[in-house]
Amino acid sequence: SVPIEMILGVSRRTDIPAFHSEWFMNRLRAGYVMVRNPCYRHVVYRVELDPKNVDCLFFITKDPEPILKYLDEIDRMGYDYIFQVTITPYGKDIEPRVRNKEDIIDSFIRLSERIGKEGTIWRYDPILFNDCVDIEYHRKGFSEICDRLKGHTVRCIFSFLDVRPKLGGY
Repeated sequence: SVPIEMILGVSRRTDIPAFHSEWFMNRLRAGYVMVRNPCYRHVVYRVELDPKNVDCLFFITKDPEPILKYLDEIDRMGYDYIFQVTITPYGKDIEPRVRNKEDIIDSFIRLSERIGKEGTIWRYDPILFNDCVDIEYHRKGFSEICDRLKGHTVRCIFSFLDVRPKLGGY
């Protein structure tokens, strides 16, 4: 039989590196994870996590700090990985559960120094506008983050807020 190869997206529906890194490490150690289909909740899949079949762990997070302590173990297990870290200038009024942005930028820089700038992607997302957040807010915030991340990434991904009423907003 042909082995199944895959890129494992670690965080599409929740921020696993920021809030569930210990759980995730337990799943890597066990060698599998159970995944519920979001549209058909009664359907649950078992996903094998053998590093021979997982080409890359793609960590998507707003805060990589909690999983950084596990990178040596992940390396020893034989996994390759990259990180996409969302950093925006928004405050606690918009992102109440996100750590201080300066601390997250510091974590991003340490991560980049460990795995290389090609393995650390900066995501500036979503770009939203309201009574307090205008184009000048984004020009200033984006520029300040660019200055701090200079030399620590080669890619920035951004997008605008896309309200999807059927899914209950963003």
